[in-house]
Amino acid sequence: MNSAAPTTRAEYWDKYKPHRGQGDQPRPTARAFDWTGLADGGPGAEVLGDPATALDLGPAEGENAAGPFAGVEVTAVDFSAVQIERARRFWADEPRLTSVHAEACAYLDEGTSRFEAIYSTWGAVWFTDPEELFPRIDARLSPGGGFAFSHREPIAGSTAPSGWAGNGWRAARAS
Repeated sequence: MNSAAPTTRAEYWDKYKPHRGQGDQPRPTARAFDWTGLADGGPGAEVLGDPATALDLGPAEGENAAGPFAGVEVTAVDFSAVQIERARRFWADEPRLTSVHAEACAYLDEGTSRFEAIYSTWGAVWFTDPEELFPRIDARLSPGGGFAFSHREPIAGSTAPSGWAGNGWRAARAS
């Protein structure tokens, strides 16, 4: 992978959580749904009810798409080719998980499938203008379906989606 500084959101996400150990990167643990990335993890997948189908927008390595949904058909869509390749490798033994390389709005525009649950844990909702994303999500939710998401707090003065911390992306400032 190129070590140059990322110039797009997808390139930044490609470099998220790179493996720094020896040998192949180990498969992440997927025992419980993790909304927060913190030790308590927040609530579990029960927030989404008991869906037969689910769409994960921005799954990265896929642990929230693979583990917590026994018997659920999950489609996981991420705009990072690197993350999708990792997810496909890690979860090749999960027949109910389909990992798709696509930008969230483009994916939602292209298909007609409906999902009983749509969620994003530190994923597409963080990166995408909600005025663009949320109507598309609404159009793809089954009647009575649920939508839930989590992401970090906005950067003070931010008026746009994303707002990476550290050396990454910054959201636009109010004029």
